[in-house]
Amino acid sequence: MLPLPPRCEICTNVFSVELAKPFSNVPGDLLVELRSRLLEIGETLGSLPTESHVWPSLAASGMLLDLEGWRFQYRIDVEGRRLIVEVAAYRGGGRAP
Repeated sequence: MLPLPPRCEICTNVFSVELAKPFSNVPGDLLVELRSRLLEIGETLGSLPTESHVWPSLAASGMLLDLEGWRFQYRIDVEGRRLIVEVAAYRGGGRAP
């Protein structure tokens, strides 16, 4: 689990970011950027009311994030308050593995 960025030290509803596997083929600085973006998404998710009708859809859907030629697939573990990156695929046009 990643530590929260300084601006969120008092946040309690923020989602953590986890990698399902090491993704050693993805450039390290790109993984840092991925974590940063997902933490921002997690902050936004944490601000949604728990009774929101969007949660069942988010929990059931696979999510995608395209970043510098890579596509990352992640899922939202609502109960565990986690964003879990499951797939990283290089699609071209950006930083090669």
